[in-house]
Order: sequence, then structure tokens, then C-alpha cells
Amino acid sequence: MSKGCIQLIGVDLQNSASVPIDIVAGCSTIVISARMQTQLTHVLADFEQAKIISIAPLTEAIDKIQRHLKDGDVAVIASGDPMFFGIGKRLVEDFGRDAVVVHPALSSIQHAFAQFLINWDDTAVLSLHGRSERNFVGKLLSRHKTVLLTDAKMRPEVIAASLIDFLEDTRYFTAYVAENIGMVGERFISGTLQEIASAEFGNLCCMILVRKSNQQPGLPSFGLTEDDITHSRGLITKREVRAAVLHSLAIPENGILWDVGAGSGSIGLEAARLYPEILVYSVEKSEEQHENILRNKSRYDTCNLKLIKGAAPEKLHGLPRPDRVFIGGNGGNLEQIIQLSNEQLQQGGRLVVTAVIDKTYKEAPEYMFKCGLDVEMSRIEVTRLSYPDRQEQSFNPITIIVGHKR
Repeated sequence: MSKGCIQLIGVDLQNSASVPIDIVAGCSTIVISARMQTQLTHVLADFEQAKIISIAPLTEAIDKIQRHLKDGDVAVIASGDPMFFGIGKRLVEDFGRDAVVVHPALSSIQHAFAQFLINWDDTAVLSLHGRSERNFVGKLLSRHKTVLLTDAKMRPEVIAASLIDFLEDTRYFTAYVAENIGMVGERFISGTLQEIASAEFGNLCCMILVRKSNQQPGLPSFGLTEDDITHSRGLITKREVRAAVLHSLAIPENGILWDVGAGSGSIGLEAARLYPEILVYSVEKSEEQHENILRNKSRYDTCNLKLIKGAAPEKLHGLPRPDRVFIGGNGGNLEQIIQLSNEQLQQGGRLVVTAVIDKTYKEAPEYMFKCGLDVEMSRIEVTRLSYPDRQEQSFNPITIIVGHKR
């Protein structure tokens, strides 16, 4: 007897008549979830001769599919497009491309965008269904249009509340939620983040987030000059030093950065723009600098940057554990800031301090070494020359001290 193949059938629950009856009829075994079995009771009634197997737990279902393939084709019935965050990937990996034939249907995402009359050709897709994302907020803020698949834990109201908790201004966001598409209890809701956060949703939702941008077109993603960033009295990290600091930080794609003693916030601003999926917490005690940070944040549309008003180390308590810490100012609390930052720093993280005065130059590496960090230092001396007169402009040397947490 020849070995059968897997007929992976996607079903549009809004149109169960779309189930390919002729293909299912040629299968000796049907693999299906309890939820879909209930939805398709009237369709499955025509296949009483077929053996019905539950798709959960998946590992057991895979073993049973392997055994039943000896008897002929096996129909695996899933919702929507099974190659889109569905079981298709697993079946192809386990059985090979030659053993799987896919029959896709419209996905829940397609139904949601059609219902809300939103184009989705420029949309980022993120599934939080059965997945753990440490910094999903960063991923959502990095794009102007995102669609999410949610589950019992990461429901739309939880996601909306998490965004509200980070954002200072939610006016530019609109949320759309499609719940139980094609099933009992189907509903479509749109509103502000606050409205979605105050509602209650079930386990199976498709959530669309749309963010309006106020960023000026044509701006570089990296390489801002001092004139491009609002600051006070020349108190800003020079662009050459900024580039070296960002290189020293080696920021991960989806990490968390503490910018301590942020000043005008130039380091955090450049980091937030260069790595749009990270979350930046800019900690600064000066009210004058608060205004500068907020102006720069607004001008460059860096909604993934959050201003924390107050002095370190007190204001560091309660912040999410960082992957990277930059200390540009310390207000005389350098040792305490380094100690707390090291305690909270993720394994493999980096702590970077810039030293202008001798006191910081001498004490920072000592404190970092006592914390168990591997320390290295480099010094930058910047001289700018104009052409053709070659007029020189020299700046004070800066020492960059980097601590690696192994």
C-alpha cells in the first residue's frame, strides 16, 4: 500500500461551504480541533467513515498522523491560511514538502482588514498567540501599522493598557479589534487605546494598531548634528562622541536602554531612531532639559522614548530591566547609579559611562570593576576644521568607559 499525503485544508469559518468536500472525502483520517469540529459538525457528518483525531496536543497528533498515513491521505483541517502563523510550518518541517498539499482559505487578518476597510499591504504582523515577547511594546511602537493575533493572556485590553503605560501621548493611535471571526460572538470594535483598554475581549482576536506620524520627511535615520537637536547652552554630546557611544553600547534590536542623566537626550534620541524596536527610558532631573527632550521626541516622532522626570538612582527603581545602560550625568551619585544599574542589567548587557572630568574618569572604572564588570576604556579627542581656511575648533577629550556583564 502506498503512503498517503497530508491534505492541509484551511477553512473560512465565515463560509464553511468552502470546505473542499471532494478532497476530504478521499482521506481516511481527519485531524481537527474541538472548536472547529463543533463549527463544522454539519460538514463532518458526511464523513462518518473517516477516523477523527484531535489536533491537540500537537505532539501526539503528529505521531498519529505518521501512523495513519500508511492507510492513505490524512486531512488536517485548520482555520484560514495554515501557512500563516498556523500548523503548516510544523507539518512541512516534520513530514517534508513532498508530503504536504496546502489548500488555503481567507485568514482572520484578511477578514479583519476588509471589515474595517483598511489596506494591509504596508502592515507588520506580530503573533502573541501562545508566544512570549519580552518587549512587544517596542515592536508595536516601531511601526505605523501593525496587526496582532492575540490569546487568553495577551488580550487586546492588556495590550492597549501596556501601550498606555509607556506612552505620554496616545492621541495618534487608533485600535481595531475583530473578535471570534466567523464564530458565535463575532464582533468588530474600533476606538482609542483607552476605550480598548476598558473593554473585555475573548481569547481569539485580531487587533490592528494604526499610528499617525508627525515626523518631517527626508530626515536621516542616523547622523544628527548639534543644530538638529534642541539643547541648552551647548550642553549636548557632540556628534563624534555620540557615534562612538552608540557603537560601544552595541544595542540589541529589541532591547531596553536606560539613558541616565540624559541632558538634552541626544544619545537616547539617536538610539531610539536607529533602533526603532527598542524602548528608551531617558532619566533626567532638570526641568529645562525635560522641555528639550520632549521637543526632540516630538520632532523626530520617537514614541519609543519615554522621559522619566527626576534624579537617579531613585527614579531607576521600577523601570524594566535594561539590556544597555548609558550614564551621561550622575549628579554626584555615580557609585550608587553604577551599582543599581549593574544589579538590574541583563546578563550579557553593557554599561557605558562618558567621563569629562577627572573624578568620573578615575572612579567610574573602579566602581564598575568592583561590580564584577569587565571594563575597557577609550579616549576621544575631537578637533573640527573648516575648509578652506582650516580654522580649528577643539573640544575637551572624552573617555568612554564600557563595562561588560558576562
